[in-house]
Amino acid sequence: MADQPIAKRPHAPKLTITVTEDIIQNAEARSSSHCMWADAVRAAFPTAKSVSVDVQTIRFTDPEKKLRYVYLTPRAAQVSLVLFDQGIHTEPMSVNLRHGSVVKSNSYVKPYRKPVSNKAVVSMPDGNHVELQPDSHIPNVIGGLTPPIGALSNTRYRGKRRAFGLRAMMP
Repeated sequence: MADQPIAKRPHAPKLTITVTEDIIQNAEARSSSHCMWADAVRAAFPTAKSVSVDVQTIRFTDPEKKLRYVYLTPRAAQVSLVLFDQGIHTEPMSVNLRHGSVVKSNSYVKPYRKPVSNKAVVSMPDGNHVELQPDSHIPNVIGGLTPPIGALSNTRYRGKRRAFGLRAMMP
């Protein structure tokens, strides 16, 4: 009996997101899918779909790999996001996204159906697994569920409009 090859687990890519003056001028305030950081994610990762940015997370889907990546929003991006949504002009900046969570994209999961071929199936472990990155103390979560999307659960704009009341974010 031949040894079965071990499936390689997917990892979230490391990205440098740069918000330029042009992106700031064309962005929409209080919109999680068309804010300056969402547009900067699209510029850094051109194939990204379903980009959503809020104070807690930056999320997007890679349609080629059928995976959803979820990163914690860096502090500098959080502050600039809140200021931008309050109508205060922010300066262009860059942040690094790394150690994101990886889950199967829900838009590609078809319940009660078997996949047509093995190529359509993304190799993901069952349940949650946490690994330590080499030479790092930051865990890498593979599989499981993403953090919930909160705001405005009773409107048709569910999770798409941002409104903050965080005084802690004021400079």
